[in-house]
Amino acid sequence: ATVRLQMPDTPYSIARPGALFDDAYRGIASPLLWNIPGGAVFFAVKDAVKSAIGLPKWQSTCVAVAVAQMPYWVIRNPSEVVKTKQQALLEG
Repeated sequence: ATVRLQMPDTPYSIARPGALFDDAYRGIASPLLWNIPGGAVFFAVKDAVKSAIGLPKWQSTCVAVAVAQMPYWVIRNPSEVVKTKQQALLEG
């Protein structure tokens, strides 16, 4: 509903709240499918970085998670764009 309210020139408005939730699950398939490889890459990179650096446990976890975020979002971001466009009923 938030995406629909933020999009310019759409028929959705706060005055018609029922229309905001029509096709609420449109576009959900792509993020669900892309979460699997994204999560696999995230944990593989995190574990590899964590075991490769010689810092205390909490510091190595922080560094490893920060490093693993980049490849995760490289994989995940396209599915989020597709989902947002489908939810907003945009072409392209």
